[in-house]
Amino acid sequence: MQTSYIFAYGSLIWNPCFNYLLKSPAILRDYERQLCMYSWRARGTKDNPGLVLGLVNKEGSYCEGVVYKICDSNCDEIFTSLCLRENSPSECYNVVNLDVELINEGNVVSTLCFVSKNDHEQYAKYLTDDEKIKIIMQAKGECGTTKEYLENTVISLKKEGLKDDTLFELNDLL
Repeated sequence: MQTSYIFAYGSLIWNPCFNYLLKSPAILRDYERQLCMYSWRARGTKDNPGLVLGLVNKEGSYCEGVVYKICDSNCDEIFTSLCLRENSPSECYNVVNLDVELINEGNVVSTLCFVSKNDHEQYAKYLTDDEKIKIIMQAKGECGTTKEYLENTVISLKKEGLKDDTLFELNDLL
């Protein structure tokens, strides 16, 4: 049986929406998690955009997250479903394979990752914490509020023993 891997750094940690064989804490190097993508559907609207997380390439940084190991017989169905969930309708993420280190095993696996397109109209450039907080407190979309999204992500990261001081501090400011 062959397997494939998916890297989760936000809502996929607390709401994976697919069956998996194994869940493992992991580190993606040279990328960081940022609250940097405007959400016009799931956590906001076009008129009142929310914010969701993205992966941003930044040399020397890292992002702690979770890797899901899935059976290859389910890959096409799961990948299609994930692309619809994460990247529809605006395709604001590049779907790429990146090497991720499994913390407990110490080995590296190639995983499917959703990386922010920094030239996309939904990429939220240069927002201050105050601007982010205003959006977080006001935005609501089909899947709920941006505030719930942030809180669920922070709770899940802590539950998994993962760190993101920037995200934790922003959540504390609320």
